[in-house]
Amino acid sequence: MAIQNIFNTVKGRVETARKQSREAFKAYMDTQKKALDVVSANAQSLAKTEIGAAKDVYAAAKASFEKARQDGVRQVASKPQDYVPASRDTVVSAYKETLDLLVKTGNELSTVVNKGYKSVRDKLTGKKPAARKTAAKRKSTTTTRKTTARKSTARKSAATRKSGNGTAATTASS
Repeated sequence: MAIQNIFNTVKGRVETARKQSREAFKAYMDTQKKALDVVSANAQSLAKTEIGAAKDVYAAAKASFEKARQDGVRQVASKPQDYVPASRDTVVSAYKETLDLLVKTGNELSTVVNKGYKSVRDKLTGKKPAARKTAAKRKSTTTTRKTTARKSTARKSAATRKSGNGTAATTASS
């Protein structure tokens, strides 16, 4: 009889652990999918930025080379700065966009991973996610502030009526 109780207890625990591990694995896979979506979308944006900048730099270099070839060696030797492609702004803006995109991707991935970690942890421990603050709680705080402001205004008005003028009431209440 005691062995049967132990067996049933162990069986129940194993079934619970199996269910929790399945849910945790599902949460893990969902998190991985979200992370992959974030990375792939931002990688595509990064590729478009870099390819666009590379095309602009190439076009500027090609135009500069053609101009130098038409003008000849003497013209290029006398003023070489005129034949340098003007693509510095393109490269700098692409660099800044790349940095911004990498920071954005890092922040998004951090959020996804933290939520995924918490979800997996909650599935393994069997906890339900914490409830969010409700709008009713925020509304009651705002209502309390308005009520307090009305009361203080009413006190000032009563003091003003008793004295007959606002400056005397201020001096009397001080």
